Amino acid sequence: YVAVQRRRSQVVPGGARFVRAGQRPTFSFHWLMLKAVLRLHSVAAASYAVVLLFFPRLFWQLTAKDTATDFGLSVAQLLGAPMVLMTLITWIASGLSDAKAQRQIGLAVAAYLGTGFVVTLWQQLQGKWGVGGWSSPVSYLLFFSLYAIALFRKPAPSSPHSLAGT
Repeated sequence: YVAVQRRRSQVVPGGARFVRAGQRPTFSFHWLMLKAVLRLHSVAAASYAVVLLFFPRLFWQLTAKDTATDFGLSVAQLLGAPMVLMTLITWIASGLSDAKAQRQIGLAVAAYLGTGFVVTLWQQLQGKWGVGGWSSPVSYLLFFSLYAIALFRKPAPSSPHSLAGT
């Protein structure tokens, strides 16, 4: 939404500024993009968490080549716990008003995603997973790419009437 007031210096939550009546506001998507990526990642991580915690055999059947063992299913369930953590971290970070903190969390998550991509791709290329196993490296690479775009885009040039703040 765009709020129009007579005072240009009034700031609303989220860093938006009111602009003078009759002036066209500008808007930077830099912070919005990172927030959207964090929220989208949170939803994806929650989906993986639910499947790993409550349906590990289904995950195994979709991704693995060999048959599931009790130990393998236990490890798959155990991997659901970090997915819950990732869900919470990304959701909480998406709501931060401190852009620097949000960016730092985004960089840390991107490092995790890059590592996850390398590990899952290596395992897939070694033939340890089935055809469905490609979903993991593809997911890691997709989200790593989204974070890279969001974190390394140049913000729009600021103007005195920018809604993005300072």
